Amino acid sequence: MDGFVMNAAKNFVKRRVLLAALMASILGYFIPGVAIAQRYDFKDLGSLGGGWSEARGINDLGQVIGQSSVDDSDIHAFLWDPDYKSMIDLGTLGGSYSCANAINNIGQVTGTSHSLDDDQQHPFLWEGNNGRCMQDLGDLGGEWGEATAVNAFGIVSGYSTNTNLEKVAFIWDPVSTMQPLPNLGSPTTKAKGINNKGEIIGEFANADWSYFAFLLHPDTGKMDNLGTLGGSSSTAFAINNKTQIVGRSETGQSEMHAFLWDQDNFMKDLGTPGEDSEAYSINDDGQVVGAFGVFGASTSAFIWAPKAGRRDLNTLVNNLPMGMHLEKALGINNKGQIVGITSAGGAFLLTTHSARLPFLLLLLE
Repeated sequence: MDGFVMNAAKNFVKRRVLLAALMASILGYFIPGVAIAQRYDFKDLGSLGGGWSEARGINDLGQVIGQSSVDDSDIHAFLWDPDYKSMIDLGTLGGSYSCANAINNIGQVTGTSHSLDDDQQHPFLWEGNNGRCMQDLGDLGGEWGEATAVNAFGIVSGYSTNTNLEKVAFIWDPVSTMQPLPNLGSPTTKAKGINNKGEIIGEFANADWSYFAFLLHPDTGKMDNLGTLGGSSSTAFAINNKTQIVGRSETGQSEMHAFLWDQDNFMKDLGTPGEDSEAYSINDDGQVVGAFGVFGASTSAFIWAPKAGRRDLNTLVNNLPMGMHLEKALGINNKGQIVGITSAGGAFLLTTHSARLPFLLLLLE
């Protein structure tokens, strides 16, 4: 009799726990933004034939861009499309190297490429509806440049050397072509991102050649120094459409930490004492991805969310192959899909996994 009562009590507790989990799961199904612990499905995106690849960005259609080796020496920009489930070689501007850095929701891709004989490097814009060829965006006189981002209107940000071989931030559009941004007396400015409001972020150098993250306002041309986390340098890598900015900053303890900046709270430290970290991308929900650890040796990809904080993505993947390690998360879209590179040198895609409800219902039967 005692055994029967004990088993009945255990079953009662088990059912109560499962019922609580079920209710939480139902909330996650029907209320956007509510979830138990987000899980992901892993996909290896392959390469262009050379065995090495890196995914650097993803749009809301799930199209992924980056760079991949095509043989023992050449590296080309790629576009991976979820409909074709394979990489498309975007080619080069005539040289042996190209890299795609960003893609918008109409499929415009931007990045950088070597020209013929590999003696120059220029920013490019690639569009699938123009015969699938790269458009050379030129330079500011110094024969070197890189495009870093493209917004929904096809406006490109980046930086190029001028005739004095100084690196100067630029914007490019089809009408005005390449225009240098105000440098406010800085010897070097680099634009790293642009949002749909035309706000531009990046880094600039002061007279002592210390670099600081900046935000440039398109209506006034005013450049804001975003400051640091107590150290002597910072840089911004990405901006979303809510003017939330991510990057890295030196701390007062001489560590490099990922940060999140917004107009209300300014710079927030996303790092942990005793380790370095960098934040590379942010979506419009404020989800941030990046890497933490020892750069140049061993890092791990992370996701940070306003309520959940920072999580190691390696612990959140359902089907991560044995021995596989997610080294850096370099891009995230508004659907929560994440791209990056593994420690083995492979481009990856993570897609959110939410099949929780049927499983819990079976346990309650």
